[in-house]
Amino acid sequence: MSDNARMRSRSCCFDLSFVLVRHGVLIFFQFSPFYTRPRAMNTSVPKTILLADNHNIVREGLRALINMFNKYRVIGESCDGEETVVKYQELHPDLTLMDLSMPLLNGALATKKIISLSPEAKILILTAHYADEYLYSTLEAGAKGYILKDQPSKDLIQAIDTILEGDYYMSPKVSSHLVHNFISVKRLENFDPGYTNITTRERQVLSLIAEGRKSRDISERLHISVKTVEKHRSNLLKKTGLHCAVELSDYAVKHGLVISPKLGTPPAVSY
Repeated sequence: MSDNARMRSRSCCFDLSFVLVRHGVLIFFQFSPFYTRPRAMNTSVPKTILLADNHNIVREGLRALINMFNKYRVIGESCDGEETVVKYQELHPDLTLMDLSMPLLNGALATKKIISLSPEAKILILTAHYADEYLYSTLEAGAKGYILKDQPSKDLIQAIDTILEGDYYMSPKVSSHLVHNFISVKRLENFDPGYTNITTRERQVLSLIAEGRKSRDISERLHISVKTVEKHRSNLLKKTGLHCAVELSDYAVKHGLVISPKLGTPPAVSY
């Protein structure tokens, strides 16, 4: 057999590679009756997830979504709080996706029970509720995350990843709610009891006093008489128990009516 014939006979056993040039892009094709394209090997072990929700259709949707990702595997489901605790003890999943409104034992109580048995448990709350009584009870119970059912599915995947990496996850709406509550509580802690008795007009006068403005300047800005300004000043001293303009200025800074000169220039006041 000639060399050319040998080459032709061997070529049928080799992959044939074609290059197609289209619009400046090289597209490679490989085919052969003996060729099978190797699949990418997934060497990592999937993280296991337990689904806890009392609605079948919700669990089915969550299972379908989560199982689309090779890095996860749903290993169990439960439809009430007590069953969730039992399933967790049997399966020891890497993460439990927990609804709040479940029969027999709600999500917060189920979370508390699981954490008491396995402090390392990672639980992500998936719910439609974010009122304080739900939010704080689950966080105090030991949940690692809180996501709302009206969020897009990509947020759920991000939440699962975040918690499995050892961090906490809060939905943007929940985070905003927590920050707002924190700020409100801190303000109430710093406020003196008499602050709530100060009227809106007196607060306006107080903020201008704290900026170092004289009574005539304040009267012109607020379109009231100097006598009225002095009356407001007197009422402020009585209500706060303070004795001078310097103390009133400190009081105004403490209660957020003006910015301390040490922190920056006070904002312009307009009424």
